[in-house]
Amino acid sequence: MIVYPTENYDSFVSDEDAEDYFLTRLNSDAWNSSLAESALMTAFLTLKTIDMVVDLSDTAQLKTMKQAQMEQAYHEISKLNTNPLESLKLGGLLSVKMDTKKQAGDYSERSLAILRPYMRTQTINRLR
Repeated sequence: MIVYPTENYDSFVSDEDAEDYFLTRLNSDAWNSSLAESALMTAFLTLKTIDMVVDLSDTAQLKTMKQAQMEQAYHEISKLNTNPLESLKLGGLLSVKMDTKKQAGDYSERSLAILRPYMRTQTINRLR
């Protein structure tokens, strides 16, 4: 993994930075250090698909990108660890079937919220 600002970088965050981040984050049980590099690189590639304007020479914006990448990496690992509950027996003849069609999306909601100020919105031109 090549970390920014090195040329041809493929991550904003090193494994060590991610470990430090997840030690202080609540509900980070799903974070798995053995998958850290893969999750961070996948998150980096996923975030590159978002149309946004970011100046990485601005330390505040770089910090925002790092946080968004770590949240997206956590989301990627969480998707792997999700085993949907198909049904639940409540006793006797009573049972409930769950909707297993709903799955986690491609983007972390937290990551998108972090990046929202830098995202470009799609516009529609209407001609008459």
